[in-house]
Amino acid sequence: MTDEKYVSPEGFSIDVAEAFSFRRTGIACLVIQSNEDRDIHFSEIRLCEDFSAGGPKPVFEFKGWIYSMYQESDAAIYMAHTGKMIRYGPHSSPEIVLEINADVTKLCASSDGVWIVGLRGYVAHFDGTTLTERPVPDAGTIFMVSEAPDGTVFACGAAGGLYRLDEGVWTRIPLPVGADIFRLLVTHKDRVLIAGAKGLCGIWEGDELRLLTPPDERHYRAIAEYKGRIFVGAGFLGLDLVEDGEVVPYKENVYSYHLNAAGEFLIAGGLNQVARYDGESWLAAKFT
Repeated sequence: MTDEKYVSPEGFSIDVAEAFSFRRTGIACLVIQSNEDRDIHFSEIRLCEDFSAGGPKPVFEFKGWIYSMYQESDAAIYMAHTGKMIRYGPHSSPEIVLEINADVTKLCASSDGVWIVGLRGYVAHFDGTTLTERPVPDAGTIFMVSEAPDGTVFACGAAGGLYRLDEGVWTRIPLPVGADIFRLLVTHKDRVLIAGAKGLCGIWEGDELRLLTPPDERHYRAIAEYKGRIFVGAGFLGLDLVEDGEVVPYKENVYSYHLNAAGEFLIAGGLNQVARYDGESWLAAKFT
């Protein structure tokens, strides 16, 4: 969930928790609503075939928290929800395929199945049949796992934690930073983009970390590479862009707690908004 919240006239906070391109022209997203006391929560998977013709509409509803959604393909998603359940299947009807003994916080992309991240350093991989647990020892909190096209796997976590999976064993990569790393993007075994608290943004390449100077008052919750440019999500402060060794403000009216560039578009989401960028123009929808 995001740190801030959009509150509807009915008194419910609304959060676009994750968003993906769908069938080239559409969008799929996870939307979570909760009341002010947060004792009532309602989650939806929303979908549209053509985002230029209208915003996503609910196709799956759940009375509780859907903690994370990962879109494996246009035909199927993985979903983690209360009860420590993992579902898999079409957006409108994913079925329970796995129950785990961990509180899931994030589902992450894999070339074969899905990476599962949970509380207290829990990490596992599920290939659709077999669950292989890979907890990160002494890590505290792990926020995300990223798998490169060449199969290299990294994880990021609290207090500057960056970890690489070497033959089934996690190795910590020493970094000269102490801020939490919330998100990472591994492009290959020797290049990792990181984003985190206190304006942390950098490129780890060739065993060296190049830190990028951010604007003031930033906490980065997302990072993506799209059409050769690196975009960094500053949440309700908008979307930033890496230029000449600095991170500069790029678009202030886009909520960017979540970024995804797996398809033809850059997708940004957060609070009550989902937006799409094609390299030239933006298209956005708001939920109320």
